[in-house]
Amino acid sequence: MKPFPWKCGECRERAIYSTVLETYTTELDHDGKTYPISVSNFEVMQCRNCSAIILDEDANRRLSDALRSAVGLLQPTEIRAHREKLGFT
Repeated sequence: MKPFPWKCGECRERAIYSTVLETYTTELDHDGKTYPISVSNFEVMQCRNCSAIILDEDANRRLSDALRSAVGLLQPTEIRAHREKLGFT
């Protein structure tokens, strides 16, 4: 990964840095419904000029996990544990 600051895709300034948001709230759609999602201590890249947020793989995974919890779906680790318990690969 290249060192910060990165160039922002919104304002085109070299002002993207890694930051931790105390609380990040958004709405995500699943199966035709919209769910409010809130993630605390959320590590993202954010532009110090225009406040645009860039989500990396870890941030997307945390949002996905939060959505699964809000919807009542099993987490990937739970799915794997149940599958292995049944002897499936």
